[in-house]
Amino acid sequence: MANKDELIELIELVVDDVYGELDVPSVAGRDQWRATVVRTAADLRAMVLRHPWIAPELSQVGLVHIGPNALRTASGLLARFEAAGFPPDETERALGTLMANVVGIAI
Repeated sequence: MANKDELIELIELVVDDVYGELDVPSVAGRDQWRATVVRTAADLRAMVLRHPWIAPELSQVGLVHIGPNALRTASGLLARFEAAGFPPDETERALGTLMANVVGIAI
């Protein structure tokens, strides 16, 4: 490792690789959004339990430099909240709340 920035980039890549383990369901109708969000939340919790080192990294790295796998997960969950009829200004808040609660419970 040449410097701290390279280490941070490597950690971000590894975190995104772990996000690749999640299978976010494709489009779900308004009546199916809750089931798909619950399943994704359970999968996220299982991911954190399989990789206990990731929780502190998520608080450090967060999704500031979001990679393709984390972006796919976030986009998929946002689509679920939109399908449920959440107002646009509440979808990101719902996503953040879900992620924080699931990771917090897993810790």
